[in-house]
Amino acid sequence: MEKRRSAPPVDAFEQVCVSKGEDDEMEIVFYRTSKVKLVVVWIAIFLSLFFIRLIFYWRRDWYAKSVASRCSPNAHADWVILKDKSMQQFAHRIHTRILSDSLKHGKNRRKSISRIDVESKSDPTPEYSIQTFFFHQRLKYILNTKRSCFEKTSVPPLTLSSLLTSKGLTLAEQHSRRWLFGENSIRVHVTPIIILLVTQALNPFYVFQLFSILLWTAGESYYYYAGCIGLLTIVSLAAQIIQQRMMERALKKTIGVNNSCFVWRSDLNEWREVAAETLVPGDVIQIPEAVDCNIPCDLILTSGDCIMNESMLTGESVPVTKVALEASESDVIFDLTQHSRHVLFSGTSVIQQRRTAGDDVVKGVVYRTGFSTSKGELVRSILFPKPIDFKFTNDSYKYVGFLATMALVGMVYTIVVKQLNGDAAEDIVIRTLDLVTIVVPPALPAAMTCGIVFAQFRLRRSRIFCISPNTINVCGSLDAFCFDKTGTLTEDGLDLLAIRQAAPDGTFEENLDLSAGSKHGEAGHLKAENNNNNNHHHHHHHLLHRDVLEAMATCHSLALINGTINGDPLDLKMFQFTNWDFEETNVKGQVQGQGPALAPIVVRPKPSTNPRDSNPPSSVREIGILRQFTFSSKLQRMSVVTHRRASRRAEDLTLFTKGSPEMVASFCRPQTVPDNYESVLNSYTSQGFRVIALAMKELSGEATTDALARVRNLTRDECECDLTFLGFLVMENRLKAETIPVIHQLKIANIRTIMVTGDNMLTALSVARTCGMLTLVDRVIIASVSVSSSDRPSEIFWCPVEMPNAATNLNSFETNGDVEKNRLEFVDSRVSFAVTGRSWALLRQHFPQFLPRIVLRGTVFARFSPDQKKQLVEELQSLGYYVGMCGDGANDCGALKTAHAGISLSEAEASVASPFTSKQPNVSCVLSLIREGRASLVTSFGIFKYMAGYSMTQFLIVCIITWPVVGSTMSDFQFLYEDLFVVTTLVFTFCFTGPHSSIAPRPPMISLVAMAPVTSLLCCMSLNLGVMLFSWYYTQAQPWYEEPDTRDGRDSDDTNVNYDQTVLFLITCTQFITMATIFAKGSPYRANIFSNIFFLINLLICTSATVIMIFNKWPWWAWLLELKMPPTFAFEGIVIGVCCIHFFVSYLVEMYFVDVLVERWVQPCLSRLVFKERVKYKLVEREMETSPDWPPLADKSLAEVMEMELAATSADDGDGAKKQTALHEDAQQSPRDVIVNGHRSDGIENPAFEITPADECDVAMTIDDVSMTIDETAYDSASNQEQSLLERDDDDDDHIDDVRTDL
Repeated sequence: MEKRRSAPPVDAFEQVCVSKGEDDEMEIVFYRTSKVKLVVVWIAIFLSLFFIRLIFYWRRDWYAKSVASRCSPNAHADWVILKDKSMQQFAHRIHTRILSDSLKHGKNRRKSISRIDVESKSDPTPEYSIQTFFFHQRLKYILNTKRSCFEKTSVPPLTLSSLLTSKGLTLAEQHSRRWLFGENSIRVHVTPIIILLVTQALNPFYVFQLFSILLWTAGESYYYYAGCIGLLTIVSLAAQIIQQRMMERALKKTIGVNNSCFVWRSDLNEWREVAAETLVPGDVIQIPEAVDCNIPCDLILTSGDCIMNESMLTGESVPVTKVALEASESDVIFDLTQHSRHVLFSGTSVIQQRRTAGDDVVKGVVYRTGFSTSKGELVRSILFPKPIDFKFTNDSYKYVGFLATMALVGMVYTIVVKQLNGDAAEDIVIRTLDLVTIVVPPALPAAMTCGIVFAQFRLRRSRIFCISPNTINVCGSLDAFCFDKTGTLTEDGLDLLAIRQAAPDGTFEENLDLSAGSKHGEAGHLKAENNNNNNHHHHHHHLLHRDVLEAMATCHSLALINGTINGDPLDLKMFQFTNWDFEETNVKGQVQGQGPALAPIVVRPKPSTNPRDSNPPSSVREIGILRQFTFSSKLQRMSVVTHRRASRRAEDLTLFTKGSPEMVASFCRPQTVPDNYESVLNSYTSQGFRVIALAMKELSGEATTDALARVRNLTRDECECDLTFLGFLVMENRLKAETIPVIHQLKIANIRTIMVTGDNMLTALSVARTCGMLTLVDRVIIASVSVSSSDRPSEIFWCPVEMPNAATNLNSFETNGDVEKNRLEFVDSRVSFAVTGRSWALLRQHFPQFLPRIVLRGTVFARFSPDQKKQLVEELQSLGYYVGMCGDGANDCGALKTAHAGISLSEAEASVASPFTSKQPNVSCVLSLIREGRASLVTSFGIFKYMAGYSMTQFLIVCIITWPVVGSTMSDFQFLYEDLFVVTTLVFTFCFTGPHSSIAPRPPMISLVAMAPVTSLLCCMSLNLGVMLFSWYYTQAQPWYEEPDTRDGRDSDDTNVNYDQTVLFLITCTQFITMATIFAKGSPYRANIFSNIFFLINLLICTSATVIMIFNKWPWWAWLLELKMPPTFAFEGIVIGVCCIHFFVSYLVEMYFVDVLVERWVQPCLSRLVFKERVKYKLVEREMETSPDWPPLADKSLAEVMEMELAATSADDGDGAKKQTALHEDAQQSPRDVIVNGHRSDGIENPAFEITPADECDVAMTIDDVSMTIDETAYDSASNQEQSLLERDDDDDDHIDDVRTDL
């Protein structure tokens, strides 16, 4: 047997992070359990009556740090602690499993990483393969012994040729990889009620409430109050359990159940039906022919075409066409982002499939399984949402800490007073602990969520659905909003306005005006049998060149689904104009009514009875679409290979291409591009029209069956070169009716509006000018970066743009006449930057110092890819903006998820593409979201201040009546009246107030520790304390006043009944009503208080009940509350007068002193003079104000800049193949190890997903040693053990297992 090479020295193992460079990058630290620490910790746990263990339940990382010591990974580490970008820490056990034991005995052995595991001087039994791993958020991280680090289980780098030639896996290989990758399942279990009950009951909030109830019943005899609080706790707990169960069931229903599928077994040379859960990367499976069947994993399409519904992932309702991998002579590395058009994602459904000629089935290669798939990632984002770093939330914790400090001071005060008073030790302990439940109100968390719940309900009524309720408050602080253009600001439907054809002599022909009959087409589909809607355009056909008409009829990705032509709105409008018929092959691969099909799609002109038609029926052509190179946002173009058929004679093959003018022109022969190309293009795009360029190329060879095989092997680079330019299609993408008013409102509210689109720069600038993002006096500067070369470094040019003030006529057609009168004029004349995606990439690479300024003043970002949209949002966030994003959900998913608040325009009720989904297909939902967010934030702000004021007020009264002179305490029903009848009802109805009808220019405050809210609470508490002390001393000065009984008769029934306690109780009741009124602010963020009828009625009832008590009109009420009422009517009137004065003074202080003087004047001045500016974008703004001459304008014209962009785009695209080849060469020189030593893709008989041993050390995962001896039943047992371990370890709740292991 060949001698194995020893592993690398373990001292070199210095991993500091996992998933480096990815979104889920985390720091990693290793720990080893210490027996001494373990014994000490468990002694402390027993002595604390398991209270410390409860704390460790909440913070598992604390437990790991307490029982273990930090160590290097090789030093018997058995714990790992991860810290993510949000500074959250997670502790997980490290597991080690021996393959032979797992498979033969179904056991899951846990061991630590020891030196013998990594490098053993002795020679362990070779048949053992060891797998060392841990789980985090349902993903498996495994030790790669070759790289000596933990990595997520993933697949090695693959070439397109290796995927196309993949023969599938043998049964033994499938079992080995199943052991490695785990089950292909996304399990969301419906948790049993008993487990949910225990889990929820151990929440700190409920633990604190349980502690309070036990304290009240044990020592305070507050039976009624404790019973009511206990009942509310049970109701709240039951509601949360029901909600959790409903969410789990809904999520499980959404995920669905994977059924069986057919897998090719290379050793059996046949298709076998297997359960979808057993799929592993490398399997070759059939795509089911059933309509709406779900894809069980992420797989790469290797033959045939599929039309997919990806609405679950993107929210986009337009079907997406997926095509098979393209044959390539060069070994291009498969990239998921670049080759996404070839990938069927898990969770999407197949609408229709088309087989490739010569293939019996549509098939693909499994790429990712389980929670590693796109669907799994989205489910994980729901199960483990990213924490919201919101200042209001962070400050609320600081306030709770301050209240806890107050409780500590109060405890010391109570102990001293009770000790001086000679009270028993038992009474001192109970009174001291009781003070904690007063200062830190148990109902605070529930009260804080009320505003969010009601805001979510109102949003739902506005047809805006939310899957992340905590994000609603963040929407109230948004100060920048990004918009996609097409489908968001503008209509989905396009109007074909003009066709500008290129003449053979290198010029443009006269503009062919089509605007006379232009109407909006339906955005998503048109009926095949009714596609003669555009007969009024038919008289233009004789003016079109044959190639232009055929390009419009064939260069698209439309599909016939249930008799309806579906596809992109642009393609629909273009094909609708041609008035041709559309046919597809049936499931047997034949054209309907014809013999064997050479093309899966056939289009032909309708027979015409018009004698003037230049195409009489005898010469009707029929065109078959043999091959599609689908549209890509990165490539900005699509192409089709077609053949013409007339009287069944085969003609030459033809390639038609359409796409962005810059991209298409770069592939055309220069002599075919008109000299005035740039000026004609700019004349269209500067007025906001969408321009599509057409081109063609005659390919050699006839459309025979042999030629079809050659067509399938053609690469895109071979076809899309030396094209002949045909002309422009000019389309109008009209603004939606709601766009201009919404942008106007946002500008008034001082919320930045930014357009980020994949469309042409001048088109985007025109739309931005029309909708009001750019004003008529704004100076627009395009930042363009030149590409560096060997003799010249990259340069940045600042080119000013002169935009037309009004939409001018374009030959014979005009734009919307209402644009000019609706155009918004603002006085702001600052510089506004516009950047293309190509320049953005070069700016990030060569000029990062300019990015903050460009992002600060940037308004239009054109030709941006989906990744670049996400980068823009991240740059805005890095400057300190709270960023919102509105898009249609297709190419905007990354930006929608990255933004603080993303809203997707979708027909689905809820889309996992963004926190919010609007069924209103326009941007008016943005105003609703911001208004509700501001109302919810102000409501939460008011409720927090009210609850803090309530707890501190009750703390003050308890401290006063606990004073030895009084020696009393509040009765059970007094607490019940204040906490339930007054405070709880007022908090509940407080949240009924809706948002204000308009958006104020200033966003609401988000900091609870700023000067204004702190001053508000201090003033409120000072007034409350002053009124309490005045009432107390004034009561003692009355002739009828009787001293409280402070003798040893404390246990008698009338111990708590005295004048001091009664007066202070009545005063605090009115103070709670006063605080609720002054904190329930209306304008400018919430509706007027009088619009909240329920709150007004509640105030009236509470006030009336309190006034009746003061005047002692209900003696039985005083008896029930244990009150000793003053005997004179005059004193009662004075109490009412004091309460009224307190109300008016509190109102004036809050509304004018705090809101006007402190918040608007004092606080901003102190921020500028004393405190340093913390918001980065304001610092950048000040820097730019001190540099009025920046940027230095270039002497280049706009045409020169656009020409430079075009040349750079062509150069970038031309280098694409070289970059891919270089990437593959790098991968060959230093192959990326996947899990255990990934493979080289060259020289392997079945190269796709080939996994060789990780290393030649003794503990490498030698799959070959075990692959032929695996018992499937034993494997299932091991698989179930691993799945159980995943679910337990992943939720950070593996505490029972911790106890068992430690003991």
